[in-house]
Amino acid sequence: LECRALGLPIISGYFVANQKGIYNSLIKNHEIPLLGNLQEISAELLANSIVNLWNNCQDYAKSVLHPNPIQKQYQRLIQSWLVEMEFSVRKAAADDVELYLHWANQLDVRLNAINSDPIVPENHRKWFASRIQSDTTKLLVGVWNGKPVGQIRFDLHNEAWEIDYSVDANFRNMGIGELLIRKGMQELFNEIGENLLVVGLVKFNNLPSAEVFKKMHFSENQTEIRSGIELSSFSYRLSSQLLSL
Repeated sequence: LECRALGLPIISGYFVANQKGIYNSLIKNHEIPLLGNLQEISAELLANSIVNLWNNCQDYAKSVLHPNPIQKQYQRLIQSWLVEMEFSVRKAAADDVELYLHWANQLDVRLNAINSDPIVPENHRKWFASRIQSDTTKLLVGVWNGKPVGQIRFDLHNEAWEIDYSVDANFRNMGIGELLIRKGMQELFNEIGENLLVVGLVKFNNLPSAEVFKKMHFSENQTEIRSGIELSSFSYRLSSQLLSL
């Protein structure tokens, strides 16, 4: 109702019976797309409804109340929802070794790594073979629309699981980094259990990655020095409250 009062485009449905009163009021008093029982519709139908709502809502796009910056924020929000609907993570397999090498040697990834030297293929293959069999390392691949788009790794170090993640250069600025971290932590939580501490270490001048951890409610800690490099440190303790991220 607040969104409607502000002129925002909306669609409506309900999950449980006690929501039907508001739902019926919307049917009676407002001309809006209605989805019925949201527990019975498919993700595809919901996604198509959101896309159609955005494409058809010219009044919203022209509204004095909602100038371009807000319009673009709303569009990015819808796009992030659509990306998430088709995003998942899977455990890395032995034949992902060359894919990981390709990602690791992308220019931005090397610049933001603690050791920024190019990765030597032979050394990488030995490293990958040891890590994929290790109980103290978890390797996950992010998949969007059936395509591998990035990786996240958790390494157990001093009783905390340290995060290393990267997004393929062709799939950046889509919110993939946040999805990798959130879905990856969910996998770690499901496999190992509650009360795990996860830590993200970011080069001090890598502001985009720092903003991702802040957005996801990680606590910002004192900076650390590793190999002479100053790193921003962020931490989060996994529990049943993970779903609130």
